[in-house]
Parts: sequence; C-alpha cells; structure tokens
Amino acid sequence: MKLPVKTMTKTVLIASLYIVITLLCYPFAYGAIQFRLSEVMVLLALIDPLYIPGLLLGCFVSNMLGIGGLVDAVFGTLGSAVSLAGIYYSGKWIKNRTLGLFVASLWPSISSFIIAFEMTFILQDSQSFLFWTVMVAIGEFCVVTILGVPLMHFVLSKPHLVTLLKKIRET
Repeated sequence: MKLPVKTMTKTVLIASLYIVITLLCYPFAYGAIQFRLSEVMVLLALIDPLYIPGLLLGCFVSNMLGIGGLVDAVFGTLGSAVSLAGIYYSGKWIKNRTLGLFVASLWPSISSFIIAFEMTFILQDSQSFLFWTVMVAIGEFCVVTILGVPLMHFVLSKPHLVTLLKKIRET
C-alpha cells in the first residue's frame, strides 16, 4: 500500500511535534514519574485515528533519544499502541462525550504495566514491577487525565477546532 506524500508529511509533523515537546521537557519526560507533556496529544486519537501513526512514531523516536534507548523505544511504543487503541475505541464505544473522554484518558495509566515490565527486565528486579507500574501510572494520570481531559474537553466543545483538527489530515 502506497501512502500519499501529504499523509506521510502530516504523520512526520505530528511525530516531530511530539518529539519537540518531549525534548523541551526532557528532565521531566523520563524516569520513574514521567511528566511527558507530549502525552496530552494521545487524546487526538479521539478526533481522528490518523493521528495514531504520527504519535507512535514520535513516541518511538523520543524513547530512542532518552536513557532507555532501543528497549524503551520498543516497549514504550507498545505501551502507546495499547493506549491509543484504548483511547480510540473508548471514544467510539462510549457515547457520552464526557465519560468517553475520561475513560479514554485512563488508558495510558492502565498500560503503564508495559513500561513496568520493561524496567523490571532492565533492572533485573522483579520486586520493582509494582513500583514502576504505580510511578508511570501517576505521571500518565497527571498529564493525560488531569491536564489533558480539560484541554480536550475545551477542544471538543469548539466545533471549529474539531473541524480544523480533522482538516489537518484532509488537506
């Protein structure tokens, strides 16, 4: 399947935005509690699933540039893929917009066990699994649910913003 140049360009732009925001917050974007502000962007999957490839690419590259390298890039991107699928389907299946947005925002926290598995593998300390699960979940909850839900609620309440975000992929 051959992707149009415009689609590839927009995917790279979304990925680049994710990477830049992550790197601007570098000291807070990596570690036990990750306040990765770029994670707010995962809620764009509620508006259009075509944001997902760019977000996954951005996550992969951001994790390659972090302290975990390739291992973090693989596991982090897997965690993001699970989260993004959950976010997308929550928006589709839950018809109440407020409830759907809240449930969707929880997926990054729920999938924190994937990063916890990665960290316990890297550290070779099976007792740290619960620690890493909770720490990563806290960071994701703070950024995506506490910060992202009000922001996305605002965006979704403005039809012109939703139209603009949908047009980004169409033009």
